[in-house]
Amino acid sequence: MPRSTMKKLFKIFKRNKSATKRPLTTRSVEVEQKLPTSEEEIEPAPEEILAASENKEVPAPAEDTEAMSPQEEELEPQAEELVQSPEPITLENPDDDPELHRVTFAPDEDLRWTKPMRLILQGEELSFQNNAWAWVLVAVTEWLITTQNPRLSSLEQKAFIGERPFLLAEEVEDRACKLLSNGKWLSTQYSADALVTIINKLCAHCRIPLDDITIYYKKQQGSEAEEGDANVGEVQAEPYETGEATPAASPIHENPEDDPELHRVTFAPDEDLRWTKPMRCILQGKELPLTENTWAQTLLTLTEWLITAQNPRLSSLEQKALIGERPFLLAEEDEDRPCKLLSNGKWLFTQYNADTLVTIINKLCAHCDIPLDDIAIYYKENKAAKERAEEAAKEQTQSKADTDILDEHGAYYWRVDFRQPENYDEARPVRCTLQGQQLPLDEQRWSAVLIAITEWLIAQDHPKLAVLEQQALYGIMPFLQPEKEAFIQGSQLSNGKWIRTNNHAQNMISVISKLCDHCSIDLNDVEILCESTQDTTLLKQQITELLLNRYRNGFRFDFIEMKRFRSFAAEAGITGLPSEDKALEAYIRDCGMSYENKIYVITNEAREKIRKGVEHHFDQGAAVIFFEAFYTLHWYELEQQGVLSEEMLRILLQDLFPELNFTLLYFGSKTGAFLEVVKDEILRVWGNNFSWDCEQLAKRLPCIPLPRIKNTLVREEEFIWNEKETYVYAAQIHITDEEVTSIRDLTEKACTEQGYISMGALPLEEIRERNDQLSEIGLYNAVYRLCLADTFHRQGKVLSHKGEKLDVSTILIDYCRKQDQCTLEELRDYAKNELKEDRSYKAISAANTVLVRIDKDRFVADDKVHFDIEAIDAVIEKNVPYDYLPIKAFTSFSDVPSCGYRWNLHLLESYCRRFSKQFRIDALSENSTNIGVIVRKRCGLSYEEIMSDAVARSNIPLKKDDVNNYLFNEGYSGSRNLNRINDILKKAQDIRQRIG
Repeated sequence: MPRSTMKKLFKIFKRNKSATKRPLTTRSVEVEQKLPTSEEEIEPAPEEILAASENKEVPAPAEDTEAMSPQEEELEPQAEELVQSPEPITLENPDDDPELHRVTFAPDEDLRWTKPMRLILQGEELSFQNNAWAWVLVAVTEWLITTQNPRLSSLEQKAFIGERPFLLAEEVEDRACKLLSNGKWLSTQYSADALVTIINKLCAHCRIPLDDITIYYKKQQGSEAEEGDANVGEVQAEPYETGEATPAASPIHENPEDDPELHRVTFAPDEDLRWTKPMRCILQGKELPLTENTWAQTLLTLTEWLITAQNPRLSSLEQKALIGERPFLLAEEDEDRPCKLLSNGKWLFTQYNADTLVTIINKLCAHCDIPLDDIAIYYKENKAAKERAEEAAKEQTQSKADTDILDEHGAYYWRVDFRQPENYDEARPVRCTLQGQQLPLDEQRWSAVLIAITEWLIAQDHPKLAVLEQQALYGIMPFLQPEKEAFIQGSQLSNGKWIRTNNHAQNMISVISKLCDHCSIDLNDVEILCESTQDTTLLKQQITELLLNRYRNGFRFDFIEMKRFRSFAAEAGITGLPSEDKALEAYIRDCGMSYENKIYVITNEAREKIRKGVEHHFDQGAAVIFFEAFYTLHWYELEQQGVLSEEMLRILLQDLFPELNFTLLYFGSKTGAFLEVVKDEILRVWGNNFSWDCEQLAKRLPCIPLPRIKNTLVREEEFIWNEKETYVYAAQIHITDEEVTSIRDLTEKACTEQGYISMGALPLEEIRERNDQLSEIGLYNAVYRLCLADTFHRQGKVLSHKGEKLDVSTILIDYCRKQDQCTLEELRDYAKNELKEDRSYKAISAANTVLVRIDKDRFVADDKVHFDIEAIDAVIEKNVPYDYLPIKAFTSFSDVPSCGYRWNLHLLESYCRRFSKQFRIDALSENSTNIGVIVRKRCGLSYEEIMSDAVARSNIPLKKDDVNNYLFNEGYSGSRNLNRINDILKKAQDIRQRIG
């Protein structure tokens, strides 16, 4: 073999040997992959190995000039191929690869434009699909499922980000989710940074040190594509489980992040994309070509990509809408709306503004299981379009008269232009301001404005006013007359003079102008606002109809939308729209309700239906209505009428019922703290019933949410808990004043003498007979609430002075500490006679806490026994081969070191409960029949999980009766009818599926 070939082989051998410095095993979560070995498949030359082992330098081979044999010629290209193969050797140490970077899990780590390459967890390399961060999270989670991590199940209720639990019971429609092998769903629609944060939190929760997990990634830079990667122009199959290849896309030649003119779409709700044009669309690391730099084309291109990729979720969009009511994919072209024909024969409507189109893209990606981290859209500001729009708006502003004013209430007025008094014959004045002071108008007539200005001049004692007793401002008669002219309408001023007030608008405005000019008042200091007297009913009806037809999801005010609105109006044949956008805006606002910067049209018919619905509840006696409850009751009808949220409902109801009191939670004829209001409503419907359960009250109070009812019943003293979710009204419980005094005196005496008294020791027989519908616990609750709550503390059945807080368990434990030895019967008698506690497990639990149980009936103090803990644990270790063992399965005590008493299961249980360093006891409840298990302390399984695991690893059929009998016979349960048998069955089935 030529030395050149051997040298190349030796390099490969050295590379593989270096990889063994960090031994890795490979676990494939999705697909098992066979990795090449080192020494077995590639055998190095013996002399190089010998030289390396002796730390000798291998001499550089001389140039081989000899002719090769045919066998050598055949071997040479194989060696070349082996050395130059682009396939990586998986066992290669990733730290030696300069292109790989290790995730640090630092808070400020930026993982945008990266793709994960390798995942190593506790020395095992896990494979994952598509070099995507979402699949890294899936791989880690699947590993935890496979290794049966005991803390994973708690994530069915706990969230890492947001409010949704980490493990979902079912798929969320509006987010990309992955189905796990345990039947749960995992939401993966997050950015790379967020996904790595979740992995960090997941490891912390499941007790996986960050030193045990290593993730390597590459930075996605344009240079990589340009360096000749043969596959750069292809999109690899695997985005979906169909296995079909995705469509070809153009290579990325430069990192768009480096272009200062490009901005990336954030998909934030408040992102403003007006006057922008999309330049690049990159999906799963590959660029999709945009034939036009428009947002509509971007949506079209993305949809075509999904069609070519045969996305399995796309077909459902033939029935489902992403925005509005129409399905996303239309079966045929909409005659009224321009649509684009797709390659699958469906039609796509794209005539939306930029913000709406990006919202649709966001929802489309979520629906089709594409994380937002996998799509990057870059846009430029369309400066030319923005400048044109701003110029048009500027020209419009300059061209319109300076007389247009929109007041703070949204009403549109004209400011009087004294140069054109003829324009106001069909207008009436609404406000007059002179030198910044608003003048009072007695009525909305032009004569009232003239009178107000003249009275202001009189009050100012203006020196030029007196001249007008002889001088005319209009016509030939003096402006100020000493008396009223016959047959001429006039008004008397505060100075006794009269002025004419029968002129029409044009003449009145001219007189006002001349009066101000005469008195040297600048007309710029005179502001008269007026409104049209023309009937606008028809125009408002037409605008309302247009909003209903074109803007069911709300109308947002901006220059572009105004332009589109005018275009739609022209198509609909609407004439008479105000030429100024502010005036048109006032009309539009007047036709709908404002919510979240949009105008929504709620028709009069819809408003009337909602009004009647509210009045119906008030007619039934309700004093208040909670928005949440009303919306829940009528959500379908409300959404059909265009009311899309509780907040929108609140705004509408405030308009419909201005006379009522409104808070953030409810409205009605009452106001105050919600607890007080709900309490009054509960008492309103209580009637003569002795008790009600929460569900019954909720049916009688449909306008109050059930949680509010429950909260009020718990917190308000008028209601006393009787049994599960059932309460009694305190006023209906009969306890005499003499009984109250007697109970208080007895309690005070006992607490002073011994520190406590049991509720069972109080004389309650007559109260019990008189209130026979009270349960035992309900009786104690009532007596405490009505007789003792102000002075004494209650814990269970035990009463003590406030601040001492004694309970049955504390008292029993204190009693046990004082005993050198005692029997179970003695403890039960003490609990029953002294504390009125009949539950025997309380006595057993207290004794187990501080005493050693030496057999079924006897307990002794700790100093009566002597445990060799290490030796005893070593014997138990031999008898517990796995993580747990039923107590009853421990059958031989011959090797257990003596402790002063004969070993038995009770003594073994007591030892493991309090003294062992390696083992603990777990059971459904305290008992005297050795029901339970010995568990290694390192095992984190709950008792239910232990039972499920035991059932799964047995050979019994997974049926209720078989499982109940198995758990009873093996000593896991003291009953053949477990309450949570269904949960145990389900978990056992999952475990069996996992372990095969």
